[in-house]
Amino acid sequence: MEETQEQKTEAMGSGSLSKNKKWIIIAIAVVVLILVARVAFSPERTTERILEQATGDDFDIDVSRDGSMQITGEDGEEMNITTGRGTTLPGDWPDTIPVLPDGNIEYAASVAGEDSEMNHTVAYTTPRSAIEITEFYKEQLATNGWTIETTMATGEGSMITATNDNDEGVVVYIGESDGVTTVNISTQISN
Repeated sequence: MEETQEQKTEAMGSGSLSKNKKWIIIAIAVVVLILVARVAFSPERTTERILEQATGDDFDIDVSRDGSMQITGEDGEEMNITTGRGTTLPGDWPDTIPVLPDGNIEYAASVAGEDSEMNHTVAYTTPRSAIEITEFYKEQLATNGWTIETTMATGEGSMITATNDNDEGVVVYIGESDGVTTVNISTQISN
Protein backbone atom coordinates (compact mmCIF):
# COMPACT_ATOMS: atom_id res chain seq x y z
CA MET A 1 0.00 0.00 0.00
CA GLU A 2 1.46 3.26 -1.12
CA GLU A 3 1.26 6.41 0.98
CA THR A 4 0.02 9.52 -0.66
CA GLN A 5 2.08 12.71 -0.49
CA GLU A 6 -0.56 14.19 1.81
CA GLN A 7 -0.22 11.29 4.27
CA LYS A 8 3.60 11.62 4.23
CA THR A 9 3.41 15.35 4.92
CA GLU A 10 0.88 14.78 7.71
CA ALA A 11 3.05 12.06 9.29
CA MET A 12 6.16 14.25 9.08
CA GLY A 13 4.29 17.20 10.56
CA SER A 14 3.05 15.22 13.53
CA GLY A 15 6.56 13.82 14.11
CA SER A 16 7.95 17.37 14.06
CA LEU A 17 5.22 18.51 16.34
CA SER A 18 5.99 15.66 18.72
CA LYS A 19 9.68 16.60 18.73
CA ASN A 20 8.82 20.27 19.31
CA LYS A 21 6.43 19.38 22.12
CA LYS A 22 9.13 17.26 23.70
CA TRP A 23 11.65 20.16 23.66
CA ILE A 24 9.05 22.62 24.91
CA ILE A 25 8.20 20.29 27.80
CA ILE A 26 11.92 19.85 28.61
CA ALA A 27 12.47 23.62 28.50
CA ILE A 28 9.51 24.23 30.82
CA ALA A 29 10.74 21.53 33.20
CA VAL A 30 14.24 23.08 33.30
CA VAL A 31 12.80 26.54 33.99
CA VAL A 32 10.62 25.14 36.77
CA LEU A 33 13.61 23.30 38.28
CA ILE A 34 15.72 26.49 38.18
CA LEU A 35 12.95 28.48 39.87
CA VAL A 36 12.45 25.80 42.52
CA ALA A 37 16.21 25.61 43.13
CA ARG A 38 16.39 29.38 43.54
CA VAL A 39 13.64 29.31 46.15
CA ALA A 40 14.86 26.19 47.91
CA PHE A 41 18.56 27.04 47.79
CA SER A 42 18.53 30.83 47.95
CA PRO A 43 21.34 32.56 49.86
CA GLU A 44 18.80 33.79 52.40
CA ARG A 45 17.37 30.35 53.12
CA THR A 46 20.78 28.66 53.17
CA THR A 47 22.22 31.26 55.56
CA GLU A 48 19.10 31.10 57.75
CA ARG A 49 19.45 27.31 58.02
CA ILE A 50 23.15 27.50 58.88
CA LEU A 51 22.56 30.14 61.57
CA GLU A 52 19.55 28.34 62.99
CA GLN A 53 21.40 25.02 63.18
CA ALA A 54 24.46 26.64 64.75
CA THR A 55 22.57 28.65 67.38
CA GLY A 56 19.16 27.03 67.80
CA ASP A 57 17.54 30.45 67.27
CA ASP A 58 15.30 31.62 64.43
CA PHE A 59 16.61 34.16 61.93
CA ASP A 60 15.14 36.15 59.08
CA ILE A 61 17.53 37.16 56.30
CA ASP A 62 16.83 39.66 53.57
CA VAL A 63 19.33 40.10 50.72
CA SER A 64 18.85 43.23 48.62
CA ARG A 65 19.67 43.60 44.94
CA ASP A 66 22.66 45.81 45.85
CA GLY A 67 24.26 42.92 47.76
CA SER A 68 23.47 44.19 51.23
CA MET A 69 22.07 41.77 53.76
CA GLN A 70 19.96 42.29 56.87
CA ILE A 71 19.82 39.49 59.44
CA THR A 72 17.19 39.72 62.17
CA GLY A 73 17.25 37.36 65.15
CA GLU A 74 14.19 36.14 67.02
CA ASP A 75 14.96 38.61 69.83
CA GLY A 76 14.91 41.53 67.36
CA GLU A 77 18.69 41.89 67.19
CA GLU A 78 19.75 43.05 63.74
CA MET A 79 22.91 42.76 61.71
CA ASN A 80 23.36 44.75 58.51
CA ILE A 81 26.09 43.74 56.07
CA THR A 82 27.12 45.51 52.88
CA THR A 83 29.90 44.38 50.53
CA GLY A 84 31.23 45.26 47.14
CA ARG A 85 31.06 48.34 44.99
CA GLY A 86 29.32 51.31 46.56
CA THR A 87 29.79 50.15 50.16
CA THR A 88 29.88 53.05 52.61
CA LEU A 89 30.45 53.50 56.32
CA PRO A 90 27.48 52.68 58.57
CA GLY A 91 25.40 55.81 59.25
CA ASP A 92 26.27 55.80 62.94
CA TRP A 93 30.01 55.20 62.48
CA PRO A 94 31.85 57.07 65.29
CA ASP A 95 33.56 60.31 64.25
CA THR A 96 36.44 59.49 66.61
CA ILE A 97 37.58 56.61 64.37
CA PRO A 98 38.65 58.00 60.99
CA VAL A 99 38.72 56.19 57.69
CA LEU A 100 41.19 57.50 55.13
CA PRO A 101 39.56 59.50 52.32
CA ASP A 102 41.42 57.44 49.69
CA GLY A 103 40.15 54.21 51.24
CA ASN A 104 37.97 51.93 49.13
CA ILE A 105 35.41 50.46 51.55
CA GLU A 106 34.75 46.84 50.63
CA TYR A 107 32.83 45.56 53.65
CA ALA A 108 30.68 47.13 56.36
CA ALA A 109 28.66 45.39 59.06
CA SER A 110 26.69 46.64 62.05
CA VAL A 111 25.25 44.64 64.93
CA ALA A 112 23.07 46.07 67.66
CA GLY A 113 24.31 44.37 70.82
CA GLU A 114 23.18 44.20 74.42
CA ASP A 115 22.91 47.28 76.66
CA SER A 116 22.65 49.73 73.75
CA GLU A 117 26.00 48.68 72.28
CA MET A 118 26.62 49.02 68.57
CA ASN A 119 29.32 46.86 67.05
CA HIS A 120 30.72 47.77 63.65
CA THR A 121 33.24 46.15 61.37
CA VAL A 122 34.60 47.90 58.31
CA ALA A 123 37.25 46.75 55.85
CA TYR A 124 38.85 49.00 53.27
CA THR A 125 41.88 49.05 50.99
CA THR A 126 44.33 51.85 50.30
CA PRO A 127 47.54 52.25 48.28
CA ARG A 128 49.33 53.66 51.36
CA SER A 129 51.87 51.49 53.19
CA ALA A 130 51.04 49.50 56.32
CA ILE A 131 53.63 51.52 58.26
CA GLU A 132 52.01 54.81 57.23
CA ILE A 133 48.53 53.51 58.13
CA THR A 134 49.72 52.23 61.52
CA GLU A 135 51.21 55.63 62.40
CA PHE A 136 48.05 57.37 61.16
CA TYR A 137 45.78 55.31 63.45
CA LYS A 138 48.06 55.58 66.48
CA GLU A 139 48.05 59.37 66.10
CA GLN A 140 44.38 59.81 65.18
CA LEU A 141 43.00 57.51 67.86
CA ALA A 142 45.09 59.22 70.58
CA THR A 143 44.01 62.66 69.29
CA ASN A 144 40.34 61.60 69.39
CA GLY A 145 40.28 60.44 73.03
CA TRP A 146 41.32 56.81 72.66
CA THR A 147 43.99 55.20 74.83
CA ILE A 148 46.25 52.90 72.80
CA GLU A 149 46.35 49.61 74.71
CA THR A 150 48.56 47.59 72.35
CA THR A 151 50.38 47.93 69.07
CA MET A 152 51.68 44.68 67.69
CA ALA A 153 53.55 43.81 64.49
CA THR A 154 51.92 40.97 62.55
CA GLY A 155 54.14 39.90 59.65
CA GLU A 156 53.15 42.21 56.81
CA GLY A 157 51.22 44.64 59.02
CA SER A 158 50.15 45.47 62.53
CA MET A 159 47.30 45.46 65.01
CA ILE A 160 46.25 48.32 67.29
CA THR A 161 43.78 48.04 70.17
CA ALA A 162 42.40 51.06 71.98
CA THR A 163 39.77 51.94 74.59
CA ASN A 164 38.20 55.15 75.83
CA ASP A 165 36.67 56.48 79.06
CA ASN A 166 33.21 55.14 78.06
CA ASP A 167 34.44 51.51 78.14
CA GLU A 168 34.28 51.44 74.35
CA GLY A 169 36.84 49.61 72.26
CA VAL A 170 38.37 49.53 68.82
CA VAL A 171 40.69 47.06 67.10
CA VAL A 172 42.48 48.07 63.89
CA TYR A 173 44.22 45.37 61.88
CA ILE A 174 46.45 46.55 59.03
CA GLY A 175 47.90 44.14 56.46
CA GLU A 176 49.86 44.79 53.28
CA SER A 177 50.13 42.56 50.24
CA ASP A 178 51.25 43.30 46.67
CA GLY A 179 51.31 47.06 47.23
CA VAL A 180 47.76 47.21 48.62
CA THR A 181 47.05 47.74 52.30
CA THR A 182 43.87 46.35 53.83
CA VAL A 183 42.53 47.97 56.99
CA ASN A 184 39.99 46.10 59.16
CA ILE A 185 38.38 48.08 61.97
CA SER A 186 36.10 46.55 64.59
CA THR A 187 34.38 48.75 67.16
CA GLN A 188 32.25 48.32 70.24
CA ILE A 189 30.46 51.62 70.86
CA SER A 190 27.76 52.62 73.39
CA ASN A 191 24.71 54.33 71.95
